[in-house]
Amino acid sequence: MLFLMLVLVLAVTSWAWLMAIITPKLAYRLKAGLSYQLSS
Repeated sequence: MLFLMLVLVLAVTSWAWLMAIITPKLAYRLKAGLSYQLSS
């Protein structure tokens, strides 16, 4: 049971790290794409 909790915490933590790393890049790319479409 304790092992399961540990695995769950690890999974959530790594997922949060992934989101923290990926989301700004995605947002930047989206913003760049939007401004590019608006300017053209």
